[in-house]
Amino acid sequence: MNRPIRISLLIVLMFGMAACNLQNGESSSSRQGADREAALHACLRMLESANPSERQAGARELGRPDLADPVAFQPLCRLLHDDSVVMVRRHAAFALRAAAYVEATDELVQCILFDQDQNVRLDAMHALRVRRDPAAMAMFEGLLANRRETPAFREEVVETLGAYRTRDAMNLLCRAAAFEHSVGPVREQALDQLAEQGCEAVPYFLDYLQGEGFVIASSVVDEMRRDDPDSVMPQLVRAYRQKARAAGYGVAQRGQLFP
Repeated sequence: MNRPIRISLLIVLMFGMAACNLQNGESSSSRQGADREAALHACLRMLESANPSERQAGARELGRPDLADPVAFQPLCRLLHDDSVVMVRRHAAFALRAAAYVEATDELVQCILFDQDQNVRLDAMHALRVRRDPAAMAMFEGLLANRRETPAFREEVVETLGAYRTRDAMNLLCRAAAFEHSVGPVREQALDQLAEQGCEAVPYFLDYLQGEGFVIASSVVDEMRRDDPDSVMPQLVRAYRQKARAAGYGVAQRGQLFP
């Protein structure tokens, strides 16, 4: 058995022993805290190892909610930005999703903007999807507008925005759904995400549609809300898609959205 696996098993065993102690009445939060401290310091030592597999395993463990600790933040950031091994950087990026790393958003943003490996950038994006920090919103806007980014990566941006469920995120999704200005798969992903946002997204999407020149009778929307509030966004998105396809995804056919 190689050393990283042995250390990972040791960490699991420490927490398992703490649980057994509690079940056996040997309570004491101090004992549990001591076990956690031992596991934490074992992982921190792994981050300094010359062996990439050990650094990777240590970063993975430090992303666990029960083990993540502010003391690991700077060591993880060093791995994220400076480690030459892609898999180490990937595990460091995803570890920073943990709430314990309160200042991680800026580090993840820098990673997405400057790392040369697409998989590392994706793991950083997935970490932001968990964190849902609005501080990343300006970066998302820039990525969606950057045609040098691949459509697949911009789809990941759109999916991340869908997880935020905030006003700013919904507005960006609306802009990504504009079929005159967006690559097909990105637009379709944006529409899928909007359809899943629920009734809270309706005002933002209506504002967007009306700004684009579509006419939606308020009585139609009111009737949809009375029948089933959760179906309003899917129906609006479906009608918009039909208009887009009728126009061949060229210039939109403005006018009445619903007959």
